[in-house]
Amino acid sequence: MNHNFTKLSMLLHPSVTALVTNLPASAGENECFIETSTGRIGMWSNGEWWTVDPKIGVLAYVAGLDQYWQFSPDEEWVLAFDLNADFAPIERNLSFYAPGLVRPNAPLFAYVPTMEFTLPAGAPGSHAVLDVAPAGGNLILTFAGGTITFLDGQTEGTFSVASDYVIHPAETEGMYAQPTVLTITSGSTFNAQGLSVSLRGKIRAID
Repeated sequence: MNHNFTKLSMLLHPSVTALVTNLPASAGENECFIETSTGRIGMWSNGEWWTVDPKIGVLAYVAGLDQYWQFSPDEEWVLAFDLNADFAPIERNLSFYAPGLVRPNAPLFAYVPTMEFTLPAGAPGSHAVLDVAPAGGNLILTFAGGTITFLDGQTEGTFSVASDYVIHPAETEGMYAQPTVLTITSGSTFNAQGLSVSLRGKIRAID
């Protein structure tokens, strides 16, 4: 029964030292490996290898790689999740619509991030339009990364973003820090109405 309980322990929360093509001649006591040539999990115990055939779907942590591997329906081990991976940013839009008169000297939009958001220099792919154009002057919206300008009589705005503007969630800045907030405001609005803004940027999860 001790032999069977030892084998069972290899499948409860599998954690192995490494992936190897064939099991080495010996290992540290109770040290586990995945033998990729057979798919088996092997444990060195009392001077011998004890092996078990995993069921499809078993997930094992590989300490030497800091990765999770899974036994697939093809009866081979495949990478499931890499804890060292630098996850690529994903393109997303931040969009809002402010109906009616554009409010002067007040925040029109405030984004508190739960993920890092980057608005790239020049704001390619971003758009800003009005239902009613400003009359008698230019409408300028400001935020920390730049400006959005609507010329007198024009309903389509132009972006001025000199460099990448990165907004961080609070957890990346310290235990008691406040997150960076993207706030868009305006001064004189010249009776502009119906503001729509779509910011094309990239989000990235932070560990």
